[in-house]
Amino acid sequence: MNYFKKTGLCLLIIALSVSLLAGCGSDKKENSATDNGLYTKEELVKYNDYVKLSNAMNYDFINARTNYLKSYSDENSDFKIPSNNDFLTPIRNPAGTANAIIAMKDSVSKAPSLPMDKNFEKLSSEITNEIHILNDLQTYFTSKSYLDDNYAKAATLHKELTNSIQNSNKEIQSFNEAMQKLNTAQQDFAAKEMEKSGSLTCLALNNFISASENLVAELRNQQINASNLTELDIAAYEKQYTNLTKTYEAFIKASTDEAQLEKEKLTSNDLVFLVKKVTSTKAEATLILDRAKKKQAIPEDELKNPIFIETIEGTPEKLIKEYNSLISDYNGSLSFHKKYPRRINSVGIFFIY
Repeated sequence: MNYFKKTGLCLLIIALSVSLLAGCGSDKKENSATDNGLYTKEELVKYNDYVKLSNAMNYDFINARTNYLKSYSDENSDFKIPSNNDFLTPIRNPAGTANAIIAMKDSVSKAPSLPMDKNFEKLSSEITNEIHILNDLQTYFTSKSYLDDNYAKAATLHKELTNSIQNSNKEIQSFNEAMQKLNTAQQDFAAKEMEKSGSLTCLALNNFISASENLVAELRNQQINASNLTELDIAAYEKQYTNLTKTYEAFIKASTDEAQLEKEKLTSNDLVFLVKKVTSTKAEATLILDRAKKKQAIPEDELKNPIFIETIEGTPEKLIKEYNSLISDYNGSLSFHKKYPRRINSVGIFFIY
């Protein structure tokens, strides 16, 4: 059985690998772009609030929800009583997403307006409802209440969750499409600004990040994950992988160019962790290709633990984990995020249940 492809509620995520601009814009009037197409300062502040929500929702929340459903759903998406009461899969609490929604509520009504504003209330309502259900399930299992009612409440909460998912998936997809549409043009403008200003090291890093996004998108388009890695269309994957290796080599070269680093007021110490994360991301991309060529399938027993899958080398899940770690370090780097575009992370699970 393909462990990630359940029937019923399984919906392929599209347009999740988006990027965003988070540097300081000019002080021109609100609700307009600067002459070079970049957001104004006011627009960036609000856009960045949406970015925090997107990062949390597309990783923290989606993973929590998907991991629960993989452990407690049968193939018809109905509640499945765990076979081993002594070792129940922990249910995650997506507190990061709940906090991001609360923070966004203070920003959404403020000017300037962005396309995501019109659907935020419905999106936040759906997601908040599901977070409450997951929290109730977590409390229920932690308190061992299933021993009191033989899983009756769990079955009820499970049904509420699966009913809600059918609506929330549409809202999530709509939100991500709006974010992607805004971002695409912004990243093009940002790259031109980096090149124009001579920020070639940052440009090389962002080129690698974009190449990584495209590689992940190829895996997503092929619906490839740890359970069906041997089915990878190698030729299509290699097209994106070739570009990834080129951008990797360019960034590594840039990271050791002392003259250029001095021009950008950077040092090797500013890049040490980023170089490490870039290298780890590239390595996972290489291992995926190697596994696919050698037809090395992941053992079925290893696929049963959703958290463990992220630790298995040469899987899309591990690639996503390394990529998001890179994004976290990049966004947290004072040398970059004050002047140049931040990036948004990618969803950890390729399918929404």
